[in-house]
Amino acid sequence: MSSLYGIESEQDCRSEIDQLLQSPALLGAANKDTIADLKSRLKEFYKKGDSDKGQSKMSKVESAYFWPAIRDAYVNAPNLNSPRSWQTGLNDIEDYLRYHRPEDPRKG
Repeated sequence: MSSLYGIESEQDCRSEIDQLLQSPALLGAANKDTIADLKSRLKEFYKKGDSDKGQSKMSKVESAYFWPAIRDAYVNAPNLNSPRSWQTGLNDIEDYLRYHRPEDPRKG
């Protein structure tokens, strides 16, 4: 059975979240375009999971880690029309993604 996002393991989840964390907006190149790109990616994930049908298709790992990360990051993303909110919103996105990212068992 396939899962909603194709994330079946904690390693898969770490990889997906790490890709989001590598967004230029989160790596110091925050401008309207890079933030819009990140918000668009989050929105795609969010819309896919924000329904009973989407929730029912999620793997255990997606439900436990990926969906909470996406939900919290998307809901707290900065308003593109309010540049003063950008840095706080980007910090929130990064914090939520890191908080919900499964621990790497290889790191002590």
